[in-house]
Amino acid sequence: MLSFLNNEHGLRQPRLKNYALHALHRLGLRRFREGEVELPGGLTIGVREGSHDRLIVGEIWQDQIYPLDDLRFSPGDLVLDIGAQIGSFSLLAASRGARVIAFEPCPMNLRMLRANVRRNGMEDRIEVRAMAVSSPGTTELRLFQSYTNLGGHSSYGWVGPPVDVACTSLDVVLREEGDARVIKVDAEGAEAAIFFGAGAAPLARTELVFAEVIDHPAITRWQGDGEPVPDHAGLMAFFEQAGFQVSRDALTKVVRGRRVCESL
Repeated sequence: MLSFLNNEHGLRQPRLKNYALHALHRLGLRRFREGEVELPGGLTIGVREGSHDRLIVGEIWQDQIYPLDDLRFSPGDLVLDIGAQIGSFSLLAASRGARVIAFEPCPMNLRMLRANVRRNGMEDRIEVRAMAVSSPGTTELRLFQSYTNLGGHSSYGWVGPPVDVACTSLDVVLREEGDARVIKVDAEGAEAAIFFGAGAAPLARTELVFAEVIDHPAITRWQGDGEPVPDHAGLMAFFEQAGFQVSRDALTKVVRGRRVCESL
């Protein structure tokens, strides 16, 4: 069994306890040594040692928090990876034969994402877009960069120094690219807003939806007029009304929706 949490010496990654190191994290001054994780199928992925990268790779490839095992992709089947981070899910979907569009707005993650696509020769299967996805009409937003959790950058509250990034919306992407068979969203608080803004109609041909939703009281203030509360319960209700069978993993907080094939 692969051990994604272990470093090259077989030791579990320690929790951050050094306050000086924590300060460097918060200021964005820490530099991470890069390592590599071997994946099934002869793939590899670069990670930043001491960050959350190994944990995220393990969740996706080993724990399968976004399960794709029972899907058979046909050439051209589209998967949207919104909040691609360093490319763990994009590589997984592409390795199964899908065409992937990977959205990642954070500059520090983009470099790793592009490098991981190149190192596996996946340029023809994974298109990287340096932008965020948010509610309709948003073309730019302020992203707060977390230097303690390199997968935790958010537009919903201060977690570190801000950067202005280009933005699109899910309805625009689906209108331009056509139907997506799978949509995965991990956008640190924006998951519900992304789906609510698109509405149910553009998802009519989508088979699987994934959204990692961690409820926070501050998120509710972004509730739009007439929209459900943007928490996991509101998103689950939205998916159910859109025709998905819905579940939520209690440990990872991932909401999963599956459409019955006969209804496609």
